[in-house]
Amino acid sequence: TIELSTDNGGGADNYGDPTDITCSNYTAFSMNGCESITEGEAPFIGTYIPEGSFDNFHDGSDPNGTWILQVCDDASSDVGK
Repeated sequence: TIELSTDNGGGADNYGDPTDITCSNYTAFSMNGCESITEGEAPFIGTYIPEGSFDNFHDGSDPNGTWILQVCDDASSDVGK
């Protein structure tokens, strides 16, 4: 498990721009990002360093296969898709 982002953005909305039909305004995670996701501001358009480290994959295991992205909005009054 790699933590990408937890409880960032304050009261602002979105990771990327959900209204952009070209999908060119998105949020990406890379260890080579210029800014940590914890220092960014919603809608987090661009490439950010995740909270967890992708270096955890350097344990000799094969990263190829099926991955699961778990997303949870834990603010009680929020709704989304």
